[in-house]
Amino acid sequence: MPNPGRVMSKRTKMYFAPEETIVFSAFLSNDIGAIRVNQNIVFDHVYVNDFNGYHSTQGLFIVPVSGIYFFTFSLLHGYQDNPVKPVLFKNGVIVAQAHSELRQYEQSSQSVILKVEAGDEIYVRNIEYSNVKYLDQLLCSFSGFILWQKQA
Repeated sequence: MPNPGRVMSKRTKMYFAPEETIVFSAFLSNDIGAIRVNQNIVFDHVYVNDFNGYHSTQGLFIVPVSGIYFFTFSLLHGYQDNPVKPVLFKNGVIVAQAHSELRQYEQSSQSVILKVEAGDEIYVRNIEYSNVKYLDQLLCSFSGFILWQKQA
């Protein structure tokens, strides 16, 4: 009888339920302001970081095990003169974008499912405008977890 936890693609690559819990969730512990263009948003208050893939001093998740992952981020920006465009990157390539309008408090978020390899880098970065301010009070987060592990 086939194992219900295994899925085989047409290319014979196999993915299966992960052997290890790989999950992280981090929030901003304080308001952050003056975020520059192309600067990572550093979610410094870590709630969970099983497998230690998330690096809270850099705002960077380094994939410990190849597979299919779910990533999400949510950010509240303060009243400011420019719109906000936080972006999720994988190895320097944009994979998801969010947007918030100028001169209002607004929440922006994005979620994505990605195939990733061990060593890939996933992070949220500010693009387009400088001096962006994000607010804390558990209103800004970055999280991810493994759905399926790639067979070696």
